[in-house]
Amino acid sequence: MTQPQLEALTAFPTMIYSVEKPEFVEQVRTVSLDMLKDAQPANALHPVRMSGPMEMDPRLQEFARFTAIAAGNILTDQGYLTNGKGAYFESMWCQEHHRSSGMDQHTHPESLMVGFYFIDVPNGSGAATFYDPRPGKVATGPREADMANVTYASNAFHLAIKPGLLV
Repeated sequence: MTQPQLEALTAFPTMIYSVEKPEFVEQVRTVSLDMLKDAQPANALHPVRMSGPMEMDPRLQEFARFTAIAAGNILTDQGYLTNGKGAYFESMWCQEHHRSSGMDQHTHPESLMVGFYFIDVPNGSGAATFYDPRPGKVATGPREADMANVTYASNAFHLAIKPGLLV
């Protein structure tokens, strides 16, 4: 029996976008360090320091504008009706990770877009890990054939990071 030619439709993909924007590193670092002055110091129990809100700092206006336009363009390219609407920051903050700190898998409910901008990446730092956000696929899908390759079957992947990378 001849197998029919199947048409593949891509429905429900998870896209992760990145761009190198090193021209914002010094500006964002300066504001981040100012904002971290009031943060609790890192220690063995809490190896992450987190700033307060930064989205309204006028020194970040150029960076915020670039990032908001990029986010709006992504939504338009993905098929969302964005005519006459502008993207904006709901919140922005800095995290300073120490030693073996990391971030557990989590979600941001009611957010259309979430991003990271890396300003300092010490030698020997790990990669950023991204997880498939579809719990049904992760819970019931078959195992991956080769976890070294990023494919539609992947449940997670690692992205090499460096200063100036916006994800």
